[in-house]
Amino acid sequence: MWVIVLGLAVCFGTGLVGAGGASAHASLVAITPADGATLPTPPDVVTLTFDEPVTTGLSVVAVRGMDGTDAARGEPSAAGATLTQRLATRLPAGTYTISWKVVSDDGHPVSGTSTFTATAAAAGPATATPGTSTSAGTSSTPGATPRPTTSSSSTASSGVLWFIAVALIVFGVLGWVRALRRQRRLRERHTEQRGDEPPATGHSS
Repeated sequence: MWVIVLGLAVCFGTGLVGAGGASAHASLVAITPADGATLPTPPDVVTLTFDEPVTTGLSVVAVRGMDGTDAARGEPSAAGATLTQRLATRLPAGTYTISWKVVSDDGHPVSGTSTFTATAAAAGPATATPGTSTSAGTSSTPGATPRPTTSSSSTASSGVLWFIAVALIVFGVLGWVRALRRQRRLRERHTEQRGDEPPATGHSS
């Protein structure tokens, strides 16, 4: 009798242990966006929360559009029991399917799917307004004429020309002065020679 009771107790205890081990698998508690949700634009990330921590390296989260285009970017990141998957920017409107597969601490894989719908495309980056200035320091006033700038090469060439012109003028003046002095000396010599000649004397017949 005691043997039968002991055997039943062992079987019952084994069943409890087995049930406890089966319930140790990770289960999805919440997902954002929620399954079947309708959003104005596609979200930036998809978040999955489980009832226990999951292994990051073995977790896979795929997000695809109606045409099968992959909307996920990079690998999912885990923080405890929360798994986050970044999405691409400027996604179009439409229905997206989230497919996930995680591995719980006991090594048992768990997978599932969820969908959400975006009624409009994601907003893109801001663009420059037409007609505005695109470079710093450029005036946007219509009709404004930029002032001409003088290059250093033209300034240098004009300086050389001025130097040559002044030099020619100086040399011309010096030549003219020397010519005047030479004429004056010639006149003085001619005058001295005429003064040294004896006066002419007359002869009586």
